[in-house]
Amino acid sequence: MQIKIFNIPTPCGEVFNDELNAFLRSKKVVSVEDSLVQGSSGTYWVFKVQYLDDVAASDRDKTKVDV
Repeated sequence: MQIKIFNIPTPCGEVFNDELNAFLRSKKVVSVEDSLVQGSSGTYWVFKVQYLDDVAASDRDKTKVDV
């Protein structure tokens, strides 16, 4: 299982929203956790995404047969 962290500033985080949504559509997502964080550089959302690799470990060992 892999983890990716996204930090999206508020306001004006639309570009980052698109990046997050594209990532979520492209992976097998296990879970998503979010937190609203107030820091010295402003307020932002933090999303922790747990996902599975695109290719399962058991599939890596299989060879493809060309018919």
